[in-house]
Amino acid sequence: MKARNLFVVLFLAGAFLAGMTSCSKDTKDVTSTDALSVAQDDALADNLFDDALAETDEVNLEADANGFSNDALKSVYLTGSRTVVVDKPDTVNFPKKITITYQNWVGPNGREKNGTIYVTVNKRWMRAGYVRTVTFENFSINGYKIEGTKTISYLGLVNAKPTITVKLENGKVITPGGKTIQHQREITRTWENGWQTPLWIWDDVWFVTGSGSGVDRNGFAYTYTIKEALQFHVGCPWAKAGVIEIVIEGKKTITIDFGDGTCDRKFSVTIDGQTTQENGPEGNEGTK
Repeated sequence: MKARNLFVVLFLAGAFLAGMTSCSKDTKDVTSTDALSVAQDDALADNLFDDALAETDEVNLEADANGFSNDALKSVYLTGSRTVVVDKPDTVNFPKKITITYQNWVGPNGREKNGTIYVTVNKRWMRAGYVRTVTFENFSINGYKIEGTKTISYLGLVNAKPTITVKLENGKVITPGGKTIQHQREITRTWENGWQTPLWIWDDVWFVTGSGSGVDRNGFAYTYTIKEALQFHVGCPWAKAGVIEIVIEGKKTITIDFGDGTCDRKFSVTIDGQTTQENGPEGNEGTK
């Protein structure tokens, strides 16, 4: 279900954007340095919220597969602890509240998590009308505190394809240095191919569309729009196609184009009418 985030891709685009920095700036200007900061903060926030969503994916699916029994939810951890408790450990009574508590927990991706995530589900996974609501209490990833409400809804088959919406409201990231990034998202994930063969994941293809907005740590407001659906294929660690547009203060636009569907790590970045070709990361390096 989870599509890979674009944090490292946008970070790598920084070399191009920084090289175009204006020599002067007043309160009405948005320089290329400002644009870079906005793009990186948006991608960082998306990365962190996707990481948290992946945790709730894992816990929810494991709980569902084991009949929501608390006895079946003991965590295997590398460092620290992760505790999962279901308030109604059966397959009959809904809604259920799942509490995930972290204490210096370092999972397989090498990130340290602390605090609590609350997950409420109204029915079993992949039933039409399924809704999962995720909230946070003093929750942090590698020292970045995140707040907000994330709602995941399974719409059933839309145009004969399983479809999921993900909405983040009042999203906020507080950096280790005390700066605040505001982050909103509303996206749709369509299981374009592979859902007919649930036991074989290698033909899975997801299309992602949607939009969002935010304010970076320096106070620049922006909008984020997926202009052409991002395409994610199992087995390819990068978006294979799709176009993203970020508009800062209504004045400066960044366009990121992931190409024609080839799994080649290549993408282009356009700003102020100038385009450069870039290569994506070797894999999902995560938050730096």
